[in-house]
Amino acid sequence: MLYVTTAGKAYEYDIVRRQWTQLPFAVQTDETSGIFSDKCGKIWFREGGKGLVFYDPTNKSWHRMSFLDQNAIGEFKAVDAGENGLFFLTPGGEIMLYDRDLQQLVRLSQTPPFADDVPNQRFYDIMLDAEGTIWLSTTGNGVYKINFPRRLFRMVDGVSAVQTQGQTSNGKCGIRALFRSRNGDIWAGRAGRGSTG
Repeated sequence: MLYVTTAGKAYEYDIVRRQWTQLPFAVQTDETSGIFSDKCGKIWFREGGKGLVFYDPTNKSWHRMSFLDQNAIGEFKAVDAGENGLFFLTPGGEIMLYDRDLQQLVRLSQTPPFADDVPNQRFYDIMLDAEGTIWLSTTGNGVYKINFPRRLFRMVDGVSAVQTQGQTSNGKCGIRALFRSRNGDIWAGRAGRGSTG
């Protein structure tokens, strides 16, 4: 299948049958900035920095999911951790986890331990390593490492913060980027202050 948007409408193209089908939802053409599929075969339409439209081609269901209205501090990223969930980094610096069972987005900044560490925590980067660990760089609280017990991704007992010097809550000295080297080391880059491994 091929998916396109035009004139505020979304379409599915069956390559074998050479047939177009209009999907049952509207999209803002000027805001559509990407269409991608996840590991479960679901289709996602990104509406700029405003949100996502989720479409299930199996049962033709769909849901619109909005982001918080925040000033952009980075780029949109999607990280699919398989059975542990689908993570989104919004342009506004929010990490959202798509709950595949409930078919809804969960804001990680509003769940423990994030909500307890720094109010209104924002994030610069997200990375999934080869071992299935999620790494999150924050605007003011260092780096979080999330290890998931199998099929228990709602549990956050495996989250820990790696502290670095020179952090501020306004994001000026937060961890801006994450990189994994070939030998498996994780490097965290700070704004204007080099990196730490």
